[in-house]
Amino acid sequence: MGQTYQLTATAAFGLEGVTARELRTLGFADVKTENNRVAFTGDAAEIVRANLWLRTAERVYVVLKRYPARTFTELFDGAAAYPWEEWIGRDSAFIVNGKCVRSKLMSVRDCQSILKKAIADRLCRKYGVKWLPETAERYSVVFSVTDDEVTLMLDSSGEGLHKRGYRTLNVDAPLRETTAAALLLLAGYDGVRPLIDPFCGSGTIPIEAYFIATDRAPGLTRDFDCTAWKQVPEQVTEQVREQARNRYRPDASFSISGYDVDPQAIAVSLRHARAAGAERIRFRQGDVRDLRVSEKNGLFLCNPPYGERLEERAEVEKLYADMKKVFDRAEGWRRYVLTSDKNFERIFGRKADARRKLYNGMIECCFYQYFVNAPSGKENGGVQSGKEENGKSDSKQPLTGETAARGKEKQSGKSLVAAPRERFTRYHRTYRRGIMGCRERQRETGTKPESTAATGRPVTPRERA
Repeated sequence: MGQTYQLTATAAFGLEGVTARELRTLGFADVKTENNRVAFTGDAAEIVRANLWLRTAERVYVVLKRYPARTFTELFDGAAAYPWEEWIGRDSAFIVNGKCVRSKLMSVRDCQSILKKAIADRLCRKYGVKWLPETAERYSVVFSVTDDEVTLMLDSSGEGLHKRGYRTLNVDAPLRETTAAALLLLAGYDGVRPLIDPFCGSGTIPIEAYFIATDRAPGLTRDFDCTAWKQVPEQVTEQVREQARNRYRPDASFSISGYDVDPQAIAVSLRHARAAGAERIRFRQGDVRDLRVSEKNGLFLCNPPYGERLEERAEVEKLYADMKKVFDRAEGWRRYVLTSDKNFERIFGRKADARRKLYNGMIECCFYQYFVNAPSGKENGGVQSGKEENGKSDSKQPLTGETAARGKEKQSGKSLVAAPRERFTRYHRTYRRGIMGCRERQRETGTKPESTAATGRPVTPRERA
């Protein structure tokens, strides 16, 4: 084992715990969850392995230095003191990007310029040159100035890790590959249970499920910036890739299906599946209302239409209600739904056993999870219902006595979701009676409510006292 580096993997909001669990499963050391990122350690081979195997991380960074800086002089001096020549060669190209949060130094452009100059000055001095050609391998320097502390890092991934290489076309509201993989891991999918995505779109969820079922590294067919670094020898990269190729089991047994009402979406899914080597996935055109399931104890996992536009609301609400009827016909199947609709549970007709706040791009969503025969709350891939590793979950335990309540519901013919509406109606009716009675007394006595002269609003009891 060579030199050990401080590494960090970034993750989307709410998925840090999933990424941390991945790292521990892969055998990485010193795993620690932070805001939107997970810290860990590893040598050159493990930099490549993290990029190759992480399904839910966005990028992997090598952390070089942390130091305080409240002025541009302190920013420059701290960067110039780091031995950049240990990483960046005389002919190497390097760019500087970053962000500033809650700090005295809030101009990202100025920080970029100062750090670029500090690094260039150091390299020119060490290599005895007046200018740098920047014609060889690329290094991407990333800085973060947060609460007046500077963190300098190198981006080892290059393009974001969600770019697996198979998705060349998109449909409306595509789901990012890393998010799709995270949903599958949250659902406890391991390739054993049947999986159906009734709104497959461009095929992302079924293809990511195929990668899990066949133990295929998501980054197996793409390159990373770190593979061109002098710190990562070519034989190390090839050894890590060969190990990944040996683990891949394309002949593994699985049942993965994707459906969509749009024939163009199915055509795109088939194209992406061929590019990913996942031709064994079943893609079919069809409406979710016509779906019939013969297998038992599977998973429905989907990213249905959200109905963000007002004119789509009624149609989407009917779709959600019909979706539940279809899901209820499948014996022993769990249901996992990602949507931005905050009224989903009311429309679907059942409270979720667990919820998790996530983002699909810039859209705030909730991942609703419905377990089958899971009274202990441990049916979610070993994760306790209502709890998550990084504390980002907005989950709740299943309602006590839900089964009995549903029995009463069948006898009375009333829906469980109608109860809150009835309570609101009774409250509203009582409130209206009180208002009307007050107005009737005012007409009889010829008086008006007290009000302040300045605002005309009714006088409160405290003001009257």
